[in-house]
Amino acid sequence: MSVMNKTYKKYSIEEKISFVKLNETMSAHQIENKYNISRQCLRTWKKNLSKMKALTNKKGKFKLAGKGRIPYTYEHETDIMQFIKIARAHNIAVNTWDIIKEAIKYYPEMKNKSYSSQMKWCYRFLKRWSYTIRREMHVGRKIKAKALDDLANFYLILKDIKLKQKIFLESDHRRIWNCDETAIWLDLVKGTSVEKIGAKSVPIHTFGNEKVRISVLLCFNALGEKLPPFIIAKAKEGKTTENWLKKLSCVIKGKVIIK
Repeated sequence: MSVMNKTYKKYSIEEKISFVKLNETMSAHQIENKYNISRQCLRTWKKNLSKMKALTNKKGKFKLAGKGRIPYTYEHETDIMQFIKIARAHNIAVNTWDIIKEAIKYYPEMKNKSYSSQMKWCYRFLKRWSYTIRREMHVGRKIKAKALDDLANFYLILKDIKLKQKIFLESDHRRIWNCDETAIWLDLVKGTSVEKIGAKSVPIHTFGNEKVRISVLLCFNALGEKLPPFIIAKAKEGKTTENWLKKLSCVIKGKVIIK
């Protein structure tokens, strides 16, 4: 028994409108016999005639009823795209969360949607307007071949120290402290931004301090007790430094040692 594969033909919006107008002088049955267009398909085009006429004057790809999931509204998508274009014109990074926050202003019902639903809508929106997400590039470091051996040796050394110092009880863990230093960026630049597909560069506006960092020293013991963080900042002495330290201590909202 042989199975016949049905073939489908794709029509542009202009062609669909022309067939709807042709239906004014020809019957749907005549159009079906002459152009091989089903009457059900012609009825769907008639129903969406006003939407198709509106789309002929707009840029971007949209889906009509019966052709998959459609946008909430067409006019608000142009407003969201205008927000993206203005931000990118000033080299301001725009990520998916920025787009979703802007979309919630026009579609309040989106706020109650799940995270996956919001992200799916966002990626479909970008695809309709031929945009994509670009990520900043970093040069990764290769893990040393002896990294696992060094980790095992460190564990054995630590175990030996605990035996020599007679640290067996949980109360004795207060004598074990760990201290580490890390860097904080003053100008935290977003790692991703929306940009037109095929763009050669993705400029992002900064305040000129994206390479300036401050050092923070953190210390805690095996029981989870923490010491106040020790912050080291490079700045000239004066009122500017004092004001900056006051603002920093207010942001942290806790005990902090600044030098």
